[in-house]
Amino acid sequence: MCFCFHFRLLQFNLFNSTGKPGKPDSISLFDGDIYNITTTKIADVMVGTQNDKQLFRTVGPSLSVKLFANGASAVHGFIAEIVTLPISAIGFGMQ
Repeated sequence: MCFCFHFRLLQFNLFNSTGKPGKPDSISLFDGDIYNITTTKIADVMVGTQNDKQLFRTVGPSLSVKLFANGASAVHGFIAEIVTLPISAIGFGMQ
């Protein structure tokens, strides 16, 4: 049985640096290990993109999440839900 991961943002409030110099705040999702050169990028989620309500899915059995954030106040950030599908017993103490 092959497991894959699903990533969904529940709350999304990154700093809006549109029009300012430098790289904007972003969340990058990778299908696999972020430090592996063969890993494919699933998506970049930034302020102003329409994919912050989308469900992202890996093909392989691992997911990497990379956050780039400029200095901003404590009201900025995100909350995400990451689940395996099909639902597994991993972490529930079942054998």
